[in-house]
Amino acid sequence: MNPGMIMTAALALSQVLLLAVVAGSIRSMRGLKRRVEQQEQRHAARLRTLQDDIAALCDGAVGVGDHLYHVERYLHRLSERQDQADMNDPAYQSFDHAVRLVKGGATVEQIMAECGLARSEAELIMMLNRTEKAAC
Repeated sequence: MNPGMIMTAALALSQVLLLAVVAGSIRSMRGLKRRVEQQEQRHAARLRTLQDDIAALCDGAVGVGDHLYHVERYLHRLSERQDQADMNDPAYQSFDHAVRLVKGGATVEQIMAECGLARSEAELIMMLNRTEKAAC
């Protein structure tokens, strides 16, 4: 063989080898592309699941907030009704009047006579009022 033919044969062989490398690279890239697409599909599915979970949590939070609002309104109405019932209760009025008498300097006997309270009740109101004065 002459040097020109060897050179041509070497060039042809290098082209075949280069073509084989390129074909292998293309095949490898196709496999890699397929894996990336599969991973992308898994991530997209997971993202959709997380978005659905977040939406459900938000809906639940709104529901809890609405429920809490209604419970607070109900509690407020109950508190107002209790306050009204206390104000209309003769026993509450007697104790309220007794506290005013104690603050005005009345004695236990005066509180018992005016409010119709037992001695122990009048003394208790006196002690509570003294405690309030000492605390201030």
